[in-house]
Amino acid sequence: MAHGIFITALNCMDGRCQEKALAYTKNLFENEANVDMITEPGIDGLLAGTHSVVGPEEIPARIEWIRAKAEISAKGHGSTQVMIFGHCGCAGNKVELDGHKEHLRLAKKTVEGWGLFKEVQIAVFNEAFEVEPVS
Repeated sequence: MAHGIFITALNCMDGRCQEKALAYTKNLFENEANVDMITEPGIDGLLAGTHSVVGPEEIPARIEWIRAKAEISAKGHGSTQVMIFGHCGCAGNKVELDGHKEHLRLAKKTVEGWGLFKEVQIAVFNEAFEVEPVS
C-alpha cells in the first residue's frame, strides 16, 4: 500500500482542466491527499457509454482501460473516493453543458458499479471554466 492519503480523479485530458480539477478534488475531499489523475479525452462521455468522437465499438474497451487504472488507484493506493469531471468545449465529447451533466450522472452509475470506491462525486466545468457540482 502506498504512503499517505490518495483520492482519484477521472478527468478529461484537456490542459485547461488539470489544475482546477486537482484543486477542487483536494478541497472537496482532503487537502493533503495525493490525487491519482486518470485522464481520457471526453471521459464523461466514455463512462456514460456514449461519445461524440469515439465509435461505439471502441467504448467498452476504453471504459475497461479506465476501470483498470481506477482499480490500481483504489487497490494499490487505497483510494476510497473518486471525482469525475466533464467540461464545456470538450473536443472529445462535443455536447452542451446539460449534455455533460447527463453524461456525468450516467458515468457516476458506471463507476459506482465497479465497487471500487466508497464515494463518487461529479462536477462540470461550465462555459466560464468554473467548477459546478452536479447532483
